[in-house]
Amino acid sequence: MLYIVGVRNNIMQWYQRKEYAAGNLRLYLSLFVYKIFGRQGLDIIIFFVTLISFVFFKTVRVYSKNYLIVMSELINIKPTLLNQFKHCYSFAKSLGDKLEIYSDNYKFSDIYFDDELLKKQVYEDIDK
Repeated sequence: MLYIVGVRNNIMQWYQRKEYAAGNLRLYLSLFVYKIFGRQGLDIIIFFVTLISFVFFKTVRVYSKNYLIVMSELINIKPTLLNQFKHCYSFAKSLGDKLEIYSDNYKFSDIYFDDELLKKQVYEDIDK
């Protein structure tokens, strides 16, 4: 189980942490940017927001490092600063994925499958 040590050393589950990042205004602003500038424009903004958050908020780095330490037991990854940033950036970019799906602009051809059998099963499930 992944535990997070809070500001006052309160131990909590990762899902008990309050989410501060995505208020309604920020989501509407992100959708507006996406509609005007597309996914690439949104990704540029997401990059800089992630970079600023990563540099100035220690808790972001700590949570990412804790996650990568747990994952390093399962896969070959080291909790370096670069990997911590990549982890945070990937997480932040998932907002762009959600906006693409919400806007009905996501292409199934962009999904990569390691296994053709799995790909076939997913497409069959979608057609149902």
